[in-house]
Amino acid sequence: MPPTTSRIISLAYLTVRGASPWEQVDCARQCGYSHVGLRFHPVLQAETLMPVIGFPDRLKTTESRLKETGIQVLDLEFFWINADTKIADFEPYVEAGARLGARNVLTGANDPDRNRFIDHWLEMCDLAAKYRMRAHLEFMPFPDMATINTYAQAIELMKTAPHPNAGVMIDAMHFDRSGSQISEIRPEHYAYMAYTQLCDAPAGRPSLEEMERQARADRLPPGRGGLNLIGLLKALPPTQPLALEVPLGGDAQRWTHLQKAQHVFNATQDFLHRLETPAAA
Repeated sequence: MPPTTSRIISLAYLTVRGASPWEQVDCARQCGYSHVGLRFHPVLQAETLMPVIGFPDRLKTTESRLKETGIQVLDLEFFWINADTKIADFEPYVEAGARLGARNVLTGANDPDRNRFIDHWLEMCDLAAKYRMRAHLEFMPFPDMATINTYAQAIELMKTAPHPNAGVMIDAMHFDRSGSQISEIRPEHYAYMAYTQLCDAPAGRPSLEEMERQARADRLPPGRGGLNLIGLLKALPPTQPLALEVPLGGDAQRWTHLQKAQHVFNATQDFLHRLETPAAA
């Protein structure tokens, strides 16, 4: 395996879905990651997620494992902003994330009323700022669940509803499948971006149903699919932290959390090594 990159590499929850927070931290430490992205709030109603809020012993165990391993928390996910969202309901999660040293809070837009969403979004940014964190919006090409679907729409939000603690988070799969173009990424946008989620996928535009299935349960490690990841990363700041969100499909779903995390990390190291060599230019 090539030498480890100097970039921040974070193990996102979905890569080891089902792991407890401290198991995720241990996987990250053993496999070579420097950070983790923790999920304390369920994304879907049917999602099985170990509750941490309201269980002080679990939060304390996670905090201890972070201190013992030296692993840091890149982000806390995921918070849908819906029509009936009460941002105050998210505060216990954000407070817990801040206690663990999280830098960012990841959110999504799911409200057709733009003015109402902006009010909630700015309130979310205020909540993040209260805990010295930053709220990032993840756009998704799924009109049945998200109301900000493209990179251009996310950047427009940053400009029309500015907030010093607001940001945009690019997920490589969603960027490609939304029809967003690398040429749309400009250096003046870098101030909005604290990190990027990296994965790969087959080239092409599958059906909406298939896109959703792949996004949740069948992604590929970076460099193993057909997305233009080299072009994407070359358009972003060269030291951009990368969160590896790669829920593996097929037989790999039966692997242990550690096996999944290591496989994704090794593939990413190989991809980044190719990216940083002159031939990749």
